[in-house]
Amino acid sequence: MQLARREVSWGKVLLRMKNNNLSRSYALCGNATVDAPASSCTPLECGNYKVIMTKPKPILLLGYGNPSRGDDALGVLLLEQLPAAYVQAVELLTDFQLQIEHALDLKQRQLVLFADASVANTQPIHFRQLHAAIDNSYTTHAMNPVSVMQVYQDIEKTVPPPCFLLTMQAVQFELGDGLSVIAEESLRQAVVLVEQLLAQPELATWQAYTSA
Repeated sequence: MQLARREVSWGKVLLRMKNNNLSRSYALCGNATVDAPASSCTPLECGNYKVIMTKPKPILLLGYGNPSRGDDALGVLLLEQLPAAYVQAVELLTDFQLQIEHALDLKQRQLVLFADASVANTQPIHFRQLHAAIDNSYTTHAMNPVSVMQVYQDIEKTVPPPCFLLTMQAVQFELGDGLSVIAEESLRQAVVLVEQLLAQPELATWQAYTSA
């Protein structure tokens, strides 16, 4: 793949880089050089630095959780286990928790999937469509997906793109734990479901897969 080389000049810039199809965030200070796909990036100059803006892919999968805390890794592991053939038109983004800036990641999307571990699940997986709302996480550093959608709506003055939440059954969250047997089965079923969703990336199809 052809890469375009861009220079990031003095200043502190937060960039989202691509690494094995996963979006990672890095803070760069001083002078640095950044590689990005030439076909998808354009430079944006702001003050004394230049950053690369990539055109958003139509589908966003956002998995969140702490990979070091047992079953809490499920959201991240789900994205890592998706076959490459299914994610060509998909942006994969991972983080420890949802924060207010994730509202900007919803821009120019056709479909968005949030993925997380959940102790509330009574079944291995639960899949549902979301609607923007203000809840008790709206003003906190760790937000729920519906609050992220509400922030987007408040900023953009328009409804967010169709968003869905896939939760996976989880039971253990101690630091250093591996996946529980229950979480392993949840992850297996989640991968199958997401492969089906990405094979037919249409709103009506995703709605048909939502849990009762």
